[in-house]
Amino acid sequence: IHAFWQLIFVVITSKQNPGKILKSSIPVFSTAFATSSSVATLPTAMHAADSLKSDPTVTRFMLPLCASINIGGMMMYEVAAALFFSQVLGGDLSLSQQILVALASILGGMAEGGIPETSLVSLVVVFKIVNVPLNAVSILLPLDRIIDRFRTVVNIFGNMCGVIIVSQFLKNKDAKQSNL
Repeated sequence: IHAFWQLIFVVITSKQNPGKILKSSIPVFSTAFATSSSVATLPTAMHAADSLKSDPTVTRFMLPLCASINIGGMMMYEVAAALFFSQVLGGDLSLSQQILVALASILGGMAEGGIPETSLVSLVVVFKIVNVPLNAVSILLPLDRIIDRFRTVVNIFGNMCGVIIVSQFLKNKDAKQSNL
């Protein structure tokens, strides 16, 4: 769902064919899935973003920055895991606890790099906030490697979409200024 709305937003703002965007992204998806690393996927993502009419200056600035921050997929995963385990264990989270979990997940995503399975480190912090026993992490361990691959695909695709959108806004801004 997260990648789908990003694709729709890119199609609307850049007026590109969604099939072309997805076709150009196939090497990015396969590299991201194989490595589980946004950083390792950077060269492929830069090439794909350039082929999708992004400004190379924007690409060279934004993609490395976004790959090292990686918030999207990891944040949603950690929040969902914390909410799931707290509900399974009979805990009811207040609104302030839910906001705290979201903030901790965002900050954890910014602190971790585009390295495989780093979300497990910040997941411990998030679980401590909502008093979920840390042995619940062991339930996620067998699944995390697979989930991490899909999160990486969604994260790097979101980074590419952001680059294309920012490039389009800059082109529109430059066009308006040149008309003045």
